[in-house]
Amino acid sequence: MLIQYNVLLLLFTGLFLTLPQAIYPPEHRSQMPSDQTVTGLELLTGAGVFSDTLMYYGYYSRSNAAAKQYSVPLAYVCVVLLLLVITFFILLYRVSKYLGMRWSVFQLDRDLVVKVFCYWDYKIYKKASVLQQRANISTQLKELLSEKVQGEERRGWLEWALAGLAWCVSLLFTALCSYGIYEYLIPSSKEKDDLKLPLLVSCMNLVLPAIFGLVSKIEACRSPSGQTYIAICRNFLLKLSVLTLLCFHWLRNIGGNQQDLLCPNVPGHEKAARCWEDDIGQQLYRYMVMDLIFAVVYTFCAEFLWRLLTCHAGLKRPVFDIARNVLELIYGQTLTWFGLLFSPLLPAVQIIKLILLFYIKKESLMQNCRPSNRPWRANHMSAIFTCLLFFPAFTGAALCVLYTMTQLKPSCHCGPFRTMTSMFSLETEWENVLKTHPSMSNFYQAYTYLMKNPVILFCAVGIFLVVIYVHIQIDDSQKKMTSLLEEQIKKEGEDKAFLISRLQLLQQQEPKSNS
Repeated sequence: MLIQYNVLLLLFTGLFLTLPQAIYPPEHRSQMPSDQTVTGLELLTGAGVFSDTLMYYGYYSRSNAAAKQYSVPLAYVCVVLLLLVITFFILLYRVSKYLGMRWSVFQLDRDLVVKVFCYWDYKIYKKASVLQQRANISTQLKELLSEKVQGEERRGWLEWALAGLAWCVSLLFTALCSYGIYEYLIPSSKEKDDLKLPLLVSCMNLVLPAIFGLVSKIEACRSPSGQTYIAICRNFLLKLSVLTLLCFHWLRNIGGNQQDLLCPNVPGHEKAARCWEDDIGQQLYRYMVMDLIFAVVYTFCAEFLWRLLTCHAGLKRPVFDIARNVLELIYGQTLTWFGLLFSPLLPAVQIIKLILLFYIKKESLMQNCRPSNRPWRANHMSAIFTCLLFFPAFTGAALCVLYTMTQLKPSCHCGPFRTMTSMFSLETEWENVLKTHPSMSNFYQAYTYLMKNPVILFCAVGIFLVVIYVHIQIDDSQKKMTSLLEEQIKKEGEDKAFLISRLQLLQQQEPKSNS
């Protein structure tokens, strides 16, 4: 799903932003100096030869011969807003779909009778497969029984104390890492280093989930599904805190201090000023590249090397951690959403990253990992991960993008909005477009009406939510109808059992009356 979605993002940005700018390059673009060498480090930092390219916001400009025919600022704003709206409705639909199916599709999966009498696969014949199937059924029965008696048995004070201790330790590690990042960000607002902070964040994302796994050993959680949800919650809190600090740093320390980065009024010194949009875009590129590198390192060290140890030390192969890998995908996609404004070609980097991770993880799963004893309920887990992808991942990234477009002043020497107070100050652009393309007047009126009356968008979202609500209610009514039919069958069975018992009693009394 994510690969196809990022292809959609790349098609929009490529066709409406990158391709027109590539055909009509900006007039201020200069050639790369002859003494500038390519060391290969640019692939990690995104700087150097990549700085003045179509990769970043600063390259895009309206100061060319085709500016009157095609407005890059209008295209930039419309493409970003359109992609945010499309993404919003796609995720909202998928969330409603998963939540609506949560009971009706997998109701038999909770039936203990089906698990006990009808769940064995008689086609398996290998000893290892038989043992694995037995372990899976055992885990599922334990999970269902633990959920069934969850309201009947109360946890003791020792279990509550251990659970509280585990949470305190996990939150303490998360807080310490967040504080460390915050302390590092304070003196580095001028970005003295290129890769230290991405390296630090990637190390934390690699090490802390392993620490959380060790901490969970002291937690007396009886439900296997509860253990999974707790692990997801702790790992997601870590990534959420890291992303919150980074976004605050980018928008406040870099974008918020744009007055220090403005062009000097001295003619010919425009090049001395920095383009803060490019700074943020390059940092997002570094985080994505570092995330890919550490994912490969984790696959090699934690899965491949561990599998080699199992061949000699008699240990079990590692289990493929689905929750951790999916949260890593959410983390990378959040960076892509936020970087869409600062690096229009960042979806291409995300596509390459997803393709590489897919084949690397697939090969590692087949060669290095063993099947998990804890079966995953695909529908339930997909609902959880889609909800996390929608909120707070996409919602937070969209709010940051909208805040940048409305509240922060663009750099005055780079980008298509260099002479504007904000990215939404497009009155002059609309006047030029309407002069050359009078047929765009209807589109301009619709755009102006929507910008001045956002209630229309809220009404559209409300109608969509009503449709989703009706869909969920239909699924719930089907669930209630199924439960009523089951109750009716149960009562009919009780009635038949009662009639049979009365008939047997009458048959036993009939010989006595005859005698």
